[in-house]
Amino acid sequence: PKEHAGDEEGTPWQWAPVRIPQVDASRAAQDLYSSKHDVRQAALRELTSLALTEASPRHVLERCVLEHKDRDTRTGCLVALRPLARKLDPTKRVVIQAFRQDQEDYVRREAEEQMMYFSGAAKAEAIQAFLEKAAQGLIPGALNGIGDVPNLDLAIRR
Repeated sequence: PKEHAGDEEGTPWQWAPVRIPQVDASRAAQDLYSSKHDVRQAALRELTSLALTEASPRHVLERCVLEHKDRDTRTGCLVALRPLARKLDPTKRVVIQAFRQDQEDYVRREAEEQMMYFSGAAKAEAIQAFLEKAAQGLIPGALNGIGDVPNLDLAIRR
């Protein structure tokens, strides 16, 4: 996927690249990419509990959301990040990036649901991502519940 999808198409904003720190590969991080479904699920459960108190497992989950080949595993990693996405800005950016770039509706719907609870600068970025999808003809259901949306006229005009 393009790093700044939409920028060259005339949107009035630019998306900064999402960078996730490289981490040492633990057993659970390696198992998350196993070809066996049950091994991936066990690793996901372990990483989910560890991510609440440690940064390294959170980074593994964030990378999984953006890079894993399996849709269900990407979604599982996104679900695992729910509590962290409400309070950590880097994780919010990963959720927004998943909404913007993932090709699977299933993954995008989970990201959209999480983005509804963002506040501050992350809420403004979430609205921009919703507008970007609207400009592409994909109207996120979240736009219905947001209320007054700045720049909506730009998306409509586009």
